[in-house]
Amino acid sequence: MHVRLVSIAKFFWPEIETLSEQRKIIAVGEIITFLYSIPLVVAGLSWLIIRTADSLIPVVQQEWLLIILVFGLIILFNRVNFFYIVEIRDNRYGSTSESLSTMVHWSAVLLIGPVVIWLVILISVTAFLWNWFRTTSKIARWNLARSLNLTIASTTLAKLAALHLYQILGGQIPIPNLSISIFLIAFSAMTLQFLLSFLFSSGYLTYHINVQKHLAGSNSIRPLLIFFLNSQSLPYLSHPFAIFAAGLYVQNSLGVYLLFLMGMLLVAYLARKLSWLAESSRQQSRQLKNLENLGREIINAPLDASTLPEILEEHVSTMFPSGSIAIWLSPDRLLLHQPSD
Repeated sequence: MHVRLVSIAKFFWPEIETLSEQRKIIAVGEIITFLYSIPLVVAGLSWLIIRTADSLIPVVQQEWLLIILVFGLIILFNRVNFFYIVEIRDNRYGSTSESLSTMVHWSAVLLIGPVVIWLVILISVTAFLWNWFRTTSKIARWNLARSLNLTIASTTLAKLAALHLYQILGGQIPIPNLSISIFLIAFSAMTLQFLLSFLFSSGYLTYHINVQKHLAGSNSIRPLLIFFLNSQSLPYLSHPFAIFAAGLYVQNSLGVYLLFLMGMLLVAYLARKLSWLAESSRQQSRQLKNLENLGREIINAPLDASTLPEILEEHVSTMFPSGSIAIWLSPDRLLLHQPSD
């Protein structure tokens, strides 16, 4: 199976055979995921065009102020992201970087409808083009293309399916109130989007689990699987708060809506600070462990210091692994990369 996938990837990038084994694994995953996500993107965009063809201009004319505010808030929340990093196995790290921007977008969808989905597409395409021209790495560019596809598929196809379920169950746009029944209906729709988004990324997940099993054995699969599950589910934990935000706007005013979101922005800022503190603590613990091992080996080394250069070289490479593999995940980015790139 892996040989067949490599041959498919080679058709789109012939130079892939010249890469190292680790880089080839990354590149194949990016290319294959990009290819299988194309139909999802086409279906999602087609559905969005059909849903918004008649309402786009009237809604923009009527809700232009709220649309501009939501656009700015999404960008602002994207800037105040938070993350965590875990070591899956030796010199292989997993990191997820998230933000509360999806919560802001869901609140706008519940207030305005599918028209505001175009905002995320606009932001995602702009970020894609900006990053595309800033990098010359082909692996990075394939990653950007794959990431854009999964983002658009999740934002259009998965979210439109969720919105369709919301309306079938009796939900209205704008959201009528903050009753328990309306909350449960909206939450059910958000759960559907999460399940569909996870399904869209499952091919990428399956590929890397199989690669991990091949390289490190079956015992290494569980940490990787848990990491992927946590990374995929983390951004959706904030979505229920989008229901409260939209309900506050309807029952009170724009000012109360913005006040609530400013409170959520403060939460995101604190989470970002905690992320940096946790990572700093992790790095210090790792360095202290390596220094302890270094000291033990120096004490046990021969008195003539003949093995000292080898010991130092080994521990320097462990403390500063130039070729270590890292995994990065987020609602709009799923990346395997080498920090040395």
